[in-house]
Formats: sequence, structure tokens, C-alpha cells
Amino acid sequence: MSDATNNAVLVRNLSPEVTKQTLLDFFSFCGEISAVKIRPSVGEGGSSSSGSPTEAMEALVIFENQSAKKTALVLDSATLKKRKISVMDATEELVSSFKDVREVDLARDSTDVPETATARQERLQGLREEFDRAIKRASDKLSDFNEKHRITEKVQEFGDLTKRKTQEINEQYRLTERAREGWQTVREKTRELDERLHLSESARDGWRSLKASVSKIMQKDRGGEVDKA
Repeated sequence: MSDATNNAVLVRNLSPEVTKQTLLDFFSFCGEISAVKIRPSVGEGGSSSSGSPTEAMEALVIFENQSAKKTALVLDSATLKKRKISVMDATEELVSSFKDVREVDLARDSTDVPETATARQERLQGLREEFDRAIKRASDKLSDFNEKHRITEKVQEFGDLTKRKTQEINEQYRLTERAREGWQTVREKTRELDERLHLSESARDGWRSLKASVSKIMQKDRGGEVDKA
């Protein structure tokens, strides 16, 4: 791919009043320009700032470097001579299609009276103001995008936090369930031990009663033997 293609933009919906000099002046705020070619729009008309169809021109603007080109692309939707222009990356095919277009000012008649220094200064001032407005619009759009992106990140962070808290609660709930289950097991084991203990005490009480009864019988038997004697 040639440098012309790498550094070129296509500008569409230009007013017939736009001259090569107008384009040079306007896009020079982006950086050094190596060539400008203008021709009637191919296969499509244009529209004025009010949206009504009208005759349109298009231009190939070739810059000296990529930095200038990238700045020019920011000027998409800028207003030039009461027209909202379109600025896009020029493909190799588009650049080739301008090959036979001479670098001449197609929109200005050669009989036009040259503008005065004052008129030129006013025109440049107007172009500069429109350039600054276009840059500000692009900057505002970028800020809006960044703000929305940050909001999205905050929503994502909140979602992640909520998810973590939910997991913590679930984990705590499971631990509570396990603790409750453990406590129930302890109670059941304690109950079993109590029941066994009660049974042991009953057996011990029965054994004591039996021993006491046997002792009484033996004492009676001994008493009878004494009487007979």
C-alpha cells in the first residue's frame, strides 16, 4: 500500500462553493498536506445542512503523515460552507479512482476576483472556528463514551461484589446448617447417653434392692436358729 493510500482521506458532500484553497486552509489545521483533488461526487448527490438534496462534490486529501490523517478523520460531520461533510478513510481503490483527476480548483472560475487580505483572514477565522467546534464535538463524544464505559465498569464491579457477597452468605448459611446438624447430632448422642445412664442406674437400684432382700432373709434364718437353741 502506497503512502498516498496510507495518508489519504475522502471528503464527501462538499458544496460546489468549496474550492481547493478552502480545503487546503481547512485541513491544514490537521497537518501538512501533500495533495488535494476535487471532483463531482460519483454516483450520488449530496445534501445541504437542512437535508435537502443538492449538487455535491468530493475530494481526496492526502497528508504528509498518519498523524495528520487521523486528526482529519475526527472532522467527520463537520460543517463546511453550510454542508455537513463526511470524512472517511480512503481505500486504495478510491485513491486509484482519483488518478486522472487533475490537481486544479474545479469549483472556482478562473475569472473570480482574488480575495483581499481582510477577506482571507475572516475566511480563515471562520474555518478555524468550525475546526475547533468539530474537535470539541469529537472530544465530547469521546468523553461521553468514556463516562458510559466507566458506568458500565461500575455496574460490573457492583455485580461482582454482589456475587461475592451472595457466595459469602451462601457459605455462611452452609456453615450454619452444618453447625445445626452437628448440634442435633450432639443432642441425639447426649440423649442416647442419658438413656443408657438411666438404665444403668435402674439396674444398680435393682441390684441394691435384691441385696437388701437377701440380707433380711438371711438375718431371719439366723434368728430362728438362735431361738431353737
